[in-house]
Formats: sequence, C-alpha cells, structure tokens
Amino acid sequence: YLPDIATCLEIDGPSHFYPIWGQEHLNKQIKADVQKAGLLLNAGFVLIRIKCLANHLSEKNKRDLVAKLIPVLTEVKTNRPKDPIGRFIEIEV
Repeated sequence: YLPDIATCLEIDGPSHFYPIWGQEHLNKQIKADVQKAGLLLNAGFVLIRIKCLANHLSEKNKRDLVAKLIPVLTEVKTNRPKDPIGRFIEIEV
C-alpha cells in the first residue's frame, strides 16, 4: 500500500491464473481476487496487479518489473485515473 498516492500493489503468482491446486481452488481464488479488486476500486484506490507467471522472480525479472512499475506509479501520481476501470492496472512479469 502506497498511502501518498492511495495505491495498492498486489503481486499474484501462477496459482491466481492456473489450476495448480485444481480447478475448484482456482475458481475460488479468481472470485476472491475479483471481490477484493472491487472493494478497493469502489473505495477510490488505484490497484496495480502484478501478474507474476514465473515460478520464481529472477534478478532480470525483478529489474523488468521495476522498469515497468516506475512509469506506472509516476503516471498515477501525476494523472490519477478517476473512474474505477482506469484505476485497475495490470503489469505482467
């Protein structure tokens, strides 16, 4: 959570997108993610969801993430999205 810009960062690993522990678990995870995102966005927060599909973050992946994240945070700080759809941002590493 970045209080100065009312922004939440969420890093979601493969279990949020693939049925690693079965389809039922994935369905529950997706439902929980949608509910949480809705609560945050309707409360006025920006939500940056970082999709980390790799099994682990290598040093290169970390550098790539930072390179993608910094411009997004700068944009949020200088030109805050007003509508909930605009306040939901996804980054993939």
